[in-house]
Amino acid sequence: MYPSISPDNKYLVYSWRRIGQRPNLYIKAMDGLELPPKALTFSEFYEGRVVWHPNSEDIYYQRKHWNYDQCEVVHQNIITMEPKVIATCTGEVDFSLTISPNGKYLAFIMESEDTKKPTVQLLDLENNAELSVLYQCGESCLYEDLDVEFSPDGNQLVISRTLDEGFNEDVFLFDIMKGQLEQLTDTEGDIKGLAWHPSGDRIVYSSNIAGKRDGYVISLKDKTTQKLNIPGFSYPRFIPNSKDVIFHNWQVLSSLATLSVDRDMATTPFPLMHSEFSYHSPHYSERKNKLVFVSNESGFEEIWLSNVDGSERMQLTNLSSHLKFPRWSHDGEYIAFLGPKTAGKKNSLYVLNVQTQIVSKMPSNFEQHFRPSWSIDDKAIIAAAKTDNKTSLYRFPIDHSQPEVLLNQKVKYAEQDANGLIWFTPGRNKGLWRFDPSKEVPEPVQILDKENFRVSYKWEITSDGVYFQHDYANSHQIHYYNYETSSIKPIVQLPMGTIRRIASITYIPSEKKVVFTQLEFPKVDIKRLSHPLLN
Repeated sequence: MYPSISPDNKYLVYSWRRIGQRPNLYIKAMDGLELPPKALTFSEFYEGRVVWHPNSEDIYYQRKHWNYDQCEVVHQNIITMEPKVIATCTGEVDFSLTISPNGKYLAFIMESEDTKKPTVQLLDLENNAELSVLYQCGESCLYEDLDVEFSPDGNQLVISRTLDEGFNEDVFLFDIMKGQLEQLTDTEGDIKGLAWHPSGDRIVYSSNIAGKRDGYVISLKDKTTQKLNIPGFSYPRFIPNSKDVIFHNWQVLSSLATLSVDRDMATTPFPLMHSEFSYHSPHYSERKNKLVFVSNESGFEEIWLSNVDGSERMQLTNLSSHLKFPRWSHDGEYIAFLGPKTAGKKNSLYVLNVQTQIVSKMPSNFEQHFRPSWSIDDKAIIAAAKTDNKTSLYRFPIDHSQPEVLLNQKVKYAEQDANGLIWFTPGRNKGLWRFDPSKEVPEPVQILDKENFRVSYKWEITSDGVYFQHDYANSHQIHYYNYETSSIKPIVQLPMGTIRRIASITYIPSEKKVVFTQLEFPKVDIKRLSHPLLN
């Protein structure tokens, strides 16, 4: 992945992850691409997104620890091979690194100390690696920066910014001299790489829309966007002294799989839904004995329904949009989900009446909502929400009365158990917590620490315990936490990259199975593209 060619056109560097092994950087001579590659890194970290100094000998890259609690910016000479850490970065932000055309500055995304939001940082390579914030987004800013790329003349940056944790990303143009931002796109895609055309008049980017990646070209003259129609197009880079691009071709579908959990040794995950379409984010209703999930069969990401064996699939919504994270009410009458952004809001909470198939938007003054669950009495949706850069956990009554604060602190996701206790996660590598909402002043108690519980979303409470995803250096595992014994039991181990981390997991008590979103192990090629839109 992440191909990059040296300015003198002699070398190709890329990141390569083999099954059961950590990713490392590799290099090939452009005049010997048929020969085996040479490894450049041998660390315990994941390396990615190399940029070249104009001298074609020095490279810069980011590397992260496998549990994403450590991130470093590294300088390495391809001749001496010695790596040198020159800065730290934010582990939870995707790889983002660009170098100015004169080789003086590195720009990357890092959480600001002031606003605690990911924003563009500049590293001065000629002045003792001095780090500075390019600009502050401000308290009222709705966006968080995710990726950045210098223009050919070094006077501008193109920045991808997210509204909702990687969903609903947009492309912005930043004039460095004027300090001005201009929004170029208004989409609902997940951007996977940016590149400037050598002429400086166009920007090429990849976007994952409704589960399918493709390339797009923005003209800076008239602000129009055209599609390249290259399926799988990801992380493009222009070849030096050329109008061709290289990219890695990523076409990986998500599917639903089941796993029996009633044996001492788990069986292999069994495909439940697997086709040329993508399926993700399942949730099971015991009352209805049905699964709800997201599918892109219609060309959009809509809410669908099926039997527990995957048969009799039925589309429930027709919003021609990209819907997320459906969740059954306990009585099986309603489904809550996240819908697309609207004016002034990053997204909205919606409720689907399963019988009438009527969709209602929950009234809310919040700028952003996080994935929903239901109160045990089904009278309200439980979800975190953010406004004025502050996140709290709320109860949203479905009678449209005013939302109530459940916990006045940052929460990513929460579920209420049959006893009325609310379990929640504050974020990645933050552990699993629980509190009693009936108390006047809730006092959260940590149930599992960050070493044993690292995920934000992929977990599900049951009557007897919690199923959750847990990652190691070279593998994913699904674990079970038993309430009675306070013990953790590994259920299954799968290759790294084969579970969709931000999707959900759900439990079917009658069959003693979990259903989760699975990915095929990526088979990724590096390709070169000549295209009329790039001439």
